[in-house]
Amino acid sequence: MAGPLQRFSHSGAAVPSSLASNLSISGVSFVLTQIAGWPTGAGGQPFWVVIDPGNSAEEHILCSSQSSGNVNVASGGRGGDNTVPIAHQAGAVVEHIFTGVEADDANAHIYDATRDDHARYAPVNGSRPFTGLVTFQAGITDTGPLTQTGPVAITGNETVSGSLGVGGLATLGAGANVTGNAAVSGDISGRSLALSGLTGAANATRYVGSTVAGPPTSGAFNLGDFVISQDGAVYVCTTAGSPGTWKSAADKAPRGMVGSVTGPASQTDATSLTAVLNLAVTLVAGRRYRAAGFALITQVTNAGAAQVTLGDSASLLPANVVRPIYVSLTANAVAAGSAFWTFVAASSGSVTFSLYGNSSAAACRFGANQSQLIVEDLGT
Repeated sequence: MAGPLQRFSHSGAAVPSSLASNLSISGVSFVLTQIAGWPTGAGGQPFWVVIDPGNSAEEHILCSSQSSGNVNVASGGRGGDNTVPIAHQAGAVVEHIFTGVEADDANAHIYDATRDDHARYAPVNGSRPFTGLVTFQAGITDTGPLTQTGPVAITGNETVSGSLGVGGLATLGAGANVTGNAAVSGDISGRSLALSGLTGAANATRYVGSTVAGPPTSGAFNLGDFVISQDGAVYVCTTAGSPGTWKSAADKAPRGMVGSVTGPASQTDATSLTAVLNLAVTLVAGRRYRAAGFALITQVTNAGAAQVTLGDSASLLPANVVRPIYVSLTANAVAAGSAFWTFVAASSGSVTFSLYGNSSAAACRFGANQSQLIVEDLGT
């Protein structure tokens, strides 16, 4: 059968009846002698009868209405259900029946996937989409493209091995497993977004939400979970747990200059080990830093072993008077130089870096604002 039939009327209490008069081969109406429990065709629902059942004159007829025993035959209703029109005599048995046509239609409705019986349902061939809100309680398994232009609410799991296209709001109560491509032009609402990753980046990861600031402080999380805080930082769970261990995605990146100072404010002479510039900065344990010093100096009056060095209050750099910026000038000679040192902070806290001048013979003179100290964060 190419398509569905219509809704038929049935009554389980219709008593056997008979013809009150003859019915010709082309007759389109007849009268019943008994009508107790018989359908009337109300609501535009026709019904089937059989006349002369069980003999050579058996004929199935589709009837449109019945009132007080007067029955009208539906258009084209004679000789239905693989029977043929035939004349019947008065007194012939008439019964209300369920037909093979109806049984075959119900069977085809279940097993024939090419039929499109209900306009409110989307057919499996994709010829007509869902037009309203669709709720899936147990989940969806889709092996081809899935395109959604309205809201999607899923309280189970959705598994898509093809491509997933959503043009409206997608609300996932338990999750969506997509092994193809997902194209969403609307919003996705769910507890988390888990990605299987591309080749070379297939370790488990989930976007699990947002915090006001900092990583989560409660809840259970998996290795690879990440959040985006509302102050603009990204945190990744590096050890699963409740709440687990988290690191900022920016932790490994260099943070640039931590601090700098230019000076001294006025000309300064150093005749012994003298801190000409000081710079206090806050360091974070485990991060790599670079301290650099720049100086333009003059050896005053006599030659001697003049030098400029870097040092700090936490002994992060080698002992003072190493890393010389310049050494040993003749009288009134001018020299410029720089030195730097990289190190990893063993602990967090404030450290003061200093630029020292020293001379064994006469003054080591620093011009006003001709020297500089810089500390940079190089990352982890």
